[in-house]
Amino acid sequence: MTTLKEKVAIITGGGTGIGQATAELFCAEEARVIILGRRQEPLRETCRNTSAEYLVCDITKGQQVKEAVERVISSYQKLDILVNNAGIHPAETNLTELEEKVIDEILGINVKGTLLMSKYALKYMQKQGSGNIVNIASILGVIGAEETAAYSASKGAVIALTRQMAIENARYGIRVNSVSPSIVETDMARRYLEGNHKFRQRMVNAHPNKRIITPQEAAQTVLYLASGASSGINGQNIVVDSGRSIYDR
Repeated sequence: MTTLKEKVAIITGGGTGIGQATAELFCAEEARVIILGRRQEPLRETCRNTSAEYLVCDITKGQQVKEAVERVISSYQKLDILVNNAGIHPAETNLTELEEKVIDEILGINVKGTLLMSKYALKYMQKQGSGNIVNIASILGVIGAEETAAYSASKGAVIALTRQMAIENARYGIRVNSVSPSIVETDMARRYLEGNHKFRQRMVNAHPNKRIITPQEAAQTVLYLASGASSGINGQNIVVDSGRSIYDR
């Protein structure tokens, strides 16, 4: 059973992709879902199709994060689940050509944003003696690939942070795990896939079942980790890649 009935959940980057699919699943499980993001319209779109609420928030800004978490606590008096999903993956570039501002943006959202959201959520979770955090990492934090240095570094950091937070917070009844998807059919991925048949085919061929996973497939793993069904799992990174990372092509 994966029911989240009456659980209060914050999902960052809930307007698109895995975040949107996770919000839809959580709402179907009768959770009280609050999605965060920098752009209002994608958040509104998710909320139009679900029971979710939204808050506009830049997760790289500590004060905005603090206020967003406090608003959720003020409304619901608790916070059961945090899904750190928000992330970016700009155009692939060799490290020697990568601009400093792009490095700052990738690490700012993918690492600093995850740290800040976790910091303020954990303050409340520790007080209530329970909680569950699921971080969205990436297969590129586990295996190597060309021209993804900053992104891979950021997602490797998220996996390391997951382990550290799990150890530090277990005594408070809090579990922390991460999900590492392979390339997913999201809007972000389509920027690489559309108009680039060779790249798409290379990605398809990288998977033994010859297809790219969907946001819903990744979200199902998030749902499992966020629920009591996974009560014995803590500090783990779950790879959702249809076998890509073990495929000897």
